[in-house]
Amino acid sequence: MSTDRIPPGQTVTRKFPVTGEASCGRDLTPENYRLHLKLPDHQYTLKLDQILQLPQETHTVDIHCVTSWSKLDTTFSGIRLKTLFEALDITIPQHYPFIRFAAYSMRNHDTSLPTTFALENSWLVWAIDGNPLTPQHGYPLRLFTPSRYFYKSLKWIQSIEFLHLDQKGFWERTSAYHNSGIPQLEERFDAITLNSSNEILAFKNRTSFMDLQNVSQPIVFLKLPLSNWQPQCLNLQKTSHKGLKI
Repeated sequence: MSTDRIPPGQTVTRKFPVTGEASCGRDLTPENYRLHLKLPDHQYTLKLDQILQLPQETHTVDIHCVTSWSKLDTTFSGIRLKTLFEALDITIPQHYPFIRFAAYSMRNHDTSLPTTFALENSWLVWAIDGNPLTPQHGYPLRLFTPSRYFYKSLKWIQSIEFLHLDQKGFWERTSAYHNSGIPQLEERFDAITLNSSNEILAFKNRTSFMDLQNVSQPIVFLKLPLSNWQPQCLNLQKTSHKGLKI
């Protein structure tokens, strides 16, 4: 096995682990499933059988989860996002540089990608390794963007919407996951790294972290060396620390 296929910090598994929610909280069936395409001047609603009649592709790729597992040589069947719009003769709107994807899920999961990238590198997928998706993995249809961490491959996709301005997704907002999420660059978190000894000393000497409590999303400190630290304040409610060196 070639190790250059495995991004930093990843461990290979033969399984297909279930991450995030295992259920969308509703009974999605081929009969009642609907995909909504939200364009600036019109909205389209597609049934599953309409999508399955469109040009399909099958590819074998490696997938990588931000929780550190990688599944190599994963075969999927689906339709490329660009092909979807071309097959439906839908003009992709100009001046909308981002696409937002929303899910049928109990916590209203969503994510976003640059439009140009997503059209070429994202698929709507209904089968993995020759078998239909299971409900735990997004049945009957999920987004699949294998060149990004798997939180960018939204399960139970409900809608596709074009945006003027980017909008961070569920995991990016609530867990400070990186908004790009490129595995090869180990872009797991939108994190703060304190590099200089003065920055680290100033952090350790803080008497208050109240300025970090008024932010709209969590703050992640990455690989912060905190050996022999005797904090003067423990109110770190809105922060988390990954890869601590203690």
